[in-house]
Amino acid sequence: MKSRFWKNEAASPNAAEKYSADNVERMKKGNAPQRYNPDKGGMESMQLSHEPIPQREGGKDFIPRWPQDHANVDPYRRPGY
Repeated sequence: MKSRFWKNEAASPNAAEKYSADNVERMKKGNAPQRYNPDKGGMESMQLSHEPIPQREGGKDFIPRWPQDHANVDPYRRPGY
């Protein structure tokens, strides 16, 4: 499911402006876009946040978020740094 989501996002008309050309190449392979996070001191991948209903409660809809943004909306999520 995640792989298909990123492939579909890569095919959208404004993908390069939204994610960058390098990330679109990653996404065409089914991988999440990445960015450098200075707080972490390394690269991080975008995550799919199940909203408005968390996956643990049966939610099926999701939106892409960076790890710290995902942690801000989900008290069970930690950004990992």
